[in-house]
Amino acid sequence: MGESINHKKLKTEARKLLKEKYKFNESEIFEEYRYVLKNSISIIIDVVGKNSGRFIAVECGNTSKLKEVCMREEFGKGNVILLPYNKVILAPLFYCNPKTRKEKTNLLKSVYNEHIYKRLKEDKDFQFMEYNQENDPYFYIGKKREIWMAFPTKKNSIIGKDLQYEIGFTLGYKEDNSYEITIGAQTNASIKQFLELSETTKEKILEELNKLPSGFEVQDGIKYKTEKVRMPPYLRNWETTKPVSCNQISIIKLKEMEKRLKWYLEEGGKFEEYPILEIIRIIIKKEELAKVLLILKSLYELSFKFRTTKQEKVIHDDLKVLKRRKGHMIMGLEEESIPGEFDRICKRIEELEKDKLM
Repeated sequence: MGESINHKKLKTEARKLLKEKYKFNESEIFEEYRYVLKNSISIIIDVVGKNSGRFIAVECGNTSKLKEVCMREEFGKGNVILLPYNKVILAPLFYCNPKTRKEKTNLLKSVYNEHIYKRLKEDKDFQFMEYNQENDPYFYIGKKREIWMAFPTKKNSIIGKDLQYEIGFTLGYKEDNSYEITIGAQTNASIKQFLELSETTKEKILEELNKLPSGFEVQDGIKYKTEKVRMPPYLRNWETTKPVSCNQISIIKLKEMEKRLKWYLEEGGKFEEYPILEIIRIIIKKEELAKVLLILKSLYELSFKFRTTKQEKVIHDDLKVLKRRKGHMIMGLEEESIPGEFDRICKRIEELEKDKLM
């Protein structure tokens, strides 16, 4: 998600604070400062004042509590400054007019039908469903704040509410006739699914990300509870990291993201913070939706399949046993237990070899 105007304004205030109160020179102030914590987690600090004698970190807007605690432990309590948004900036965008929200949600459903379902309904890989009253249980519509919907494919769960627990597509409404397409993991269950994907699958996902044209981004963030928001959907914070262009992400960046996701899975709960991930995100006009989904088909095939390390080991072990039996039969050391077993073994080996490459 791109940086907001309000966040940029706070960074300007942070620079002013570091210069006027803490007497840092312009050359000693850095924005989007990359720092590796003692636990080897890579973080981005909004603004830093740094010279031979001092190191002061300034976080702007929404700040992760886990990140704040770790920074205070490493830099000292007095060397971490928080510049929060004021209450006006935090006012939810669509709360004040439920009718407008309903109209925008209905528009989103209509756009999905016209520009995704109707244009791609014959696609056998996706097998998109039409949104209507009968099919409503198969979709998941966002209930609060942002206007979005998760829509099913042939690889997803049958029940719409379960889509949030899987890696999946979402379509979001933005202003000015723009829409956001994502492949994301927004719950602990779906984050674990991503982390459990085999290294082979992740490498292939990285290859597909690097093929995408400009405009596609990947980013990890957090969701969190507040005193007023105790039940899902929780608030989102995409300001803890910077988005990375998909065609520029490296294996090193991907590993850094994985470390942060695991960090928040293991430690974030103490601060009521939980990891989220957008494997891809792009904001486009409605006329481009079908085209973008076709571009993402290879990534969809990889990400939605959930090829875990455990599953890959099962395939490897099955292949090993079948190849050994095939060799024994060829050498006459083992006979067929049923007629045609040798042919079936050869066919199964071929299938597993093909599956291993996916």
